[in-house]
Amino acid sequence: MSTLAAALLLAAAQAGPTLAEVERMAPVDAGRAVLAGRDHRPIAAIEILPPGGLQPPATIDVDLHERPVRVAGGCERGTWRALFAHPNQPRAQARPQQVYRMTRVTLVAEGGCPDTGYVHVNPGLDAAAALRALSRLPALGQTRIACIDRTASGFCDSGDDALRAKLLALEPRVVTASGGDVLVWLGEGATFTEVRLPPDAAGVVQVERRIPAPA
Repeated sequence: MSTLAAALLLAAAQAGPTLAEVERMAPVDAGRAVLAGRDHRPIAAIEILPPGGLQPPATIDVDLHERPVRVAGGCERGTWRALFAHPNQPRAQARPQQVYRMTRVTLVAEGGCPDTGYVHVNPGLDAAAALRALSRLPALGQTRIACIDRTASGFCDSGDDALRAKLLALEPRVVTASGGDVLVWLGEGATFTEVRLPPDAAGVVQVERRIPAPA
């Protein structure tokens, strides 16, 4: 083997596996290959995400889901987002260019951890605080609520009991910190509902229905 060929093979190995190689691997092996040198739990599942509107051209996002673990009040799962890029190459030859870790949680009363139903936790908030916030949502029926609807949908105009029922029917998708409060974003799609939980469980919960500003 020539010196140039050996150098190219070494560079390819250091760049990480190709997307085609990842698709052929067991999740735990793909995790070792993509996350080499990073501290991580065993990877239990690989998810290749569909293209998104803001995704750079010639890139593929791949989520590597760690095996979830039980924590106080629920389960925590780390997800590594790997950006695979294939400039001037077939899609199968894409290699990881950027990798970062996200935290997701779900409420579980007892038993093992589920595979689905996890809520994203934004940086700046730990898993325990996120789970405490999620555990407060079922008690909204006994909480004072102030509601603002910026979508002209009438979301806030149906009375307290109907409003609480609407909130409980929406799936949480993100938990984030904001000052001393914790925000829970509910719902999917272009419109979402923000629930602002104050530190005092007896305080007024602020609800805002809106369409996010363009990124």
